[in-house]
Amino acid sequence: MECVVQAVAGLTDPDQIPAATAPAAELWQHAHARTTRRLFRA
Repeated sequence: MECVVQAVAGLTDPDQIPAATAPAAELWQHAHARTTRRLFRA
């Protein structure tokens, strides 16, 4: 965890924040539009 903190500690722009799961989240969002199941339950 320390290496991650050190890697992002100096960031000043939100566009610099690493988002490793962003591609997967985008695929889930597109798949959700074609299914009857919910992504989350409330």
